[in-house]
Amino acid sequence: MKNNVKFKNIKILSLRDRKAFSYEFSEGVNFIYGTNDVGKSSLIKSLYYTLGGDLRLDDAWKSDDIVTLVEINNGESDFIFLRYKKIIGVFDLKNDDLVVYNTISSLASRVSNIFGFKLELHNKYTGATTQANPACLFAPFFIDQDEGWKAVINSFENMSMYSEWQKNILYYHSGIKPKEYYTVQGKIKEIKVKISELDGFVKVLKRSKSKIDESFGVVLFDVDLDFYKSKLERILNEYSNLNLVQTEYRLNLLRLYSRKNFLESELKEITAIIDNEFEISNFRDDNVAYSVNEYNYINHRDEMLKNIAVLADEKSKIEENIPKLNQKLEESRAASEALQALILETQSEITLHDVIKSAAYHEIESTFVSQLDELFVEIGRKEGELTELQEELEVYNDKKRTVKINDCFKEYFAKALKELGVENTKVGGLSSYNNITKGKTGSRGPRGIFAFHYALLSVMKSNSSVENMPIVIDSPKQQDLDPEHTHKLIKLCLDGFSLTNQIIIGTVGYESFMDGFNSIKLENKYHLLNDEHYDNVYSQLMPLFERVILSR
Repeated sequence: MKNNVKFKNIKILSLRDRKAFSYEFSEGVNFIYGTNDVGKSSLIKSLYYTLGGDLRLDDAWKSDDIVTLVEINNGESDFIFLRYKKIIGVFDLKNDDLVVYNTISSLASRVSNIFGFKLELHNKYTGATTQANPACLFAPFFIDQDEGWKAVINSFENMSMYSEWQKNILYYHSGIKPKEYYTVQGKIKEIKVKISELDGFVKVLKRSKSKIDESFGVVLFDVDLDFYKSKLERILNEYSNLNLVQTEYRLNLLRLYSRKNFLESELKEITAIIDNEFEISNFRDDNVAYSVNEYNYINHRDEMLKNIAVLADEKSKIEENIPKLNQKLEESRAASEALQALILETQSEITLHDVIKSAAYHEIESTFVSQLDELFVEIGRKEGELTELQEELEVYNDKKRTVKINDCFKEYFAKALKELGVENTKVGGLSSYNNITKGKTGSRGPRGIFAFHYALLSVMKSNSSVENMPIVIDSPKQQDLDPEHTHKLIKLCLDGFSLTNQIIIGTVGYESFMDGFNSIKLENKYHLLNDEHYDNVYSQLMPLFERVILSR
């Protein structure tokens, strides 16, 4: 049986403005209401953002030096997620354990374990197949007011880096494709990339052989030595240029390693100040020097912690760039290795006159043929593995299951469209997500999008393997959605999911359907955060923030 995941509370702290916000959520239905520009969307976005789902945040909000903390329960344990820019700390309260992540991709496996989310997707840019980012888990459960009402599961950023991301996310969550399908699919994509690389090496060797043919021409014993020397020298110059490129890569790597070492030294120095020189427990009231140190530490602590975060972020970026640069160096070596090694070896071991007058050309040709044969054998082996995996993939392509789930989805979709008054809309299956808003004017587009989410969440109840995540909806009153349809949309959501999912909905004003449910009204224009909550939130959040920053 799946667990019901719940948001317990949220704390938001501005290090720049020294203001804060705190709120405790009900386990059931929660309404957040208020007019525009009172911070309603910033609060709602912060929930899944803190858990690792990258969202389109307001520039002013990002410039406030915001630290967010969200406590959740996954049905078995309590966890605290603390996020500052790209740094995310995850506290396991049951085991008193903290792990800090510098990138969303590194956080992905932890989110996978906490919420039972086992989806592997192919990254179009790196060619690797890895655990999908947290946003791929949250996508069906969140509709953001900016982009979420314009297209299906479109609330999060950076999703397009995955091949066919919408289709794969929908098929995984609906249960059409089990997790094993995506594991095998990932292996298939990796083998295809490898075959493509091998094909690339074959082309390089063939081009290299063509250059040799052009340079040597027909091997004769009665030749113009100067003519052939000039041709060979041109080839050797080309290889020399390749060496220069590789040398530049190596110099860049040395610079990165040097900068990395400097940053590590700076981080150790600042950390030492906090851990050793200004440890508050060592201060004494009767010691003037200690009192001054304590004063300086307390007043500069936030800045010191922020400096650690900035330095650590730069160090993290350098650590990401080092393997990329190494990869470029290896690609440069691979592209030139066959021809370069052959010519350089010829130049160093035998004289130019011997090359021209001997059977070197035939030896070179033989070497190329041998290397090409090895590549063709490896390509054949990989193609055999590919065939086996494609046959295995078919085992998970259960057509009867697909038809059953799609038929179920269509029933829920048709019901929701009728309830929300979206007439003359063709009821398609899960793959029809691109047609939801085509030709729709006014509020019919957003109503169609919610109908799709409703149908997807409905089939997920009995087919999906992931936990029941909180359903978070920001401002359903989009595109002039009238009160009647707003009421119907929210009623549809509450009737369908209030027994299985925690629900958090943002609305403009108080409505009758909110009676009896937990709610909070936001009233201060442009000020979600305030002075009133600062001291309390600061005292609770900062010790955790320090642990996150100092553990890096």
